[in-house]
Amino acid sequence: MNIDHILFPADFSPRAHAMVPLVEDLARRWNARVSILHVLETQAYAGVAYEMLQMDEVRKVASRQLEAFAAADFQGL
Repeated sequence: MNIDHILFPADFSPRAHAMVPLVEDLARRWNARVSILHVLETQAYAGVAYEMLQMDEVRKVASRQLEAFAAADFQGL
């Protein structure tokens, strides 16, 4: 088996953070790329009027969280 790409879903929870060392180790061992995926849960906003959501701001915050998520751990991957 050859692993060349790892898709790592991250919700920024303690469990996701706990998986970082394992994913990093596998990626380095197999010289694999890592793609970290975060999905905005739109159902969480279902009861809120769209005008009040400011989805651009929600996306910006999530984007910053994604960039910061284990950034030091995945350097070079």
